[in-house]
Amino acid sequence: HSKPQRGLREFLIVLKNLNTNVVIVSGRESPLEYIQWDLRRHGLEEYVDNVITLRELASIGGSENFLFDKSSLLEYVKSRYSSDKIIYIGDYITDYESCMRIENCIFIGINNIEERNNLLGEIGVKYLIRDFYEALLILHELRFFINH
Repeated sequence: HSKPQRGLREFLIVLKNLNTNVVIVSGRESPLEYIQWDLRRHGLEEYVDNVITLRELASIGGSENFLFDKSSLLEYVKSRYSSDKIIYIGDYITDYESCMRIENCIFIGINNIEERNNLLGEIGVKYLIRDFYEALLILHELRFFINH
């Protein structure tokens, strides 16, 4: 069973108050209903606008350029929400690599295990956090990117 990361509820509430679209982009190939069920179970569904997983890759005309590549999913989200900017929070190197393929995509690496965050830092991830409380501080730092 999944458990929301520390500070997630507060982070999502702030994003909703900023009228930000929140989309979960998952590398899981499970039906998106599983993620939606988890969101409902934890009382978070109202804060998330959409969920898209690798399972939907073919239906949106996307492709994987490397294992667990989510760049097609990110492009789809940008297009669907008419956004020219994305802030993508992820915990794997492939999340970062997917984001770097997208114009105006800022990546925030999240992991509460220091060694894993160090690995993300070694490949060039600028923003590294341990939980979503720290993500709130990064959002404040990125406010110019978000508002322009």
